[in-house]
Amino acid sequence: MRKSLIRLCQRSTEPCGVTDEKSSIYANPALRNLLHFPRCVNSEEGADVTPSDAMTVFETQEKQARDQKLPLCILNILPYGSEKKIQPYLFDFFPLFNEKGQCIGTFFYARLFPFFSLLECTEKKLPRTAAVQKPNKIFTEKEWDIVFFLLNRLGSKEIAKILHSSHRTIENRLQIIYENLGVHNSEQLRNFCERKGIDNYIPSKFLPTGSHVISFSSVSQKNQF
Repeated sequence: MRKSLIRLCQRSTEPCGVTDEKSSIYANPALRNLLHFPRCVNSEEGADVTPSDAMTVFETQEKQARDQKLPLCILNILPYGSEKKIQPYLFDFFPLFNEKGQCIGTFFYARLFPFFSLLECTEKKLPRTAAVQKPNKIFTEKEWDIVFFLLNRLGSKEIAKILHSSHRTIENRLQIIYENLGVHNSEQLRNFCERKGIDNYIPSKFLPTGSHVISFSSVSQKNQF
């Protein structure tokens, strides 16, 4: 069954992989690129390279799922890839068992976390995957910070407090943004960003880096492979 899972991972463009009872790891190219790690059960390429922080966190969590013999889902907001860009990824780990009920490894996969807001419920919108890379150069970095909070329904006074600025400064910057876009108020700015598909951008500086357990599920019956 492990060989079948490896073949599945090889065909997948999503980050995923498998471990065995000796903790040997097979990871498909997408996961290797995401975690920026050199080790793989079928390759010794880069074996002397120091593992990335994301890889170290991954190994700890995989061992936790294997030792506890329970499915584990964790939100990891960490620097990923060779460029070490902070992104939110959900990691799911599933222990694998033989016919004797012994844990013989894990299957795991990762996916970008779709941030969810209650405003999406009231406005009948579906949650979407957050973008952590700047969509374009339409705004400066400081303007993007203001626009991000404005899109999340914060007023200029609240934005000023968060950004450690004055209310007047935020208002002045908003007026410049409005004039540059040809809009007149915050609602028109929200509509503009939604039409352009840039209303899901989150500046990485506002992401709380670290790991957050979503679920550590108990199971009544272990899946056997």
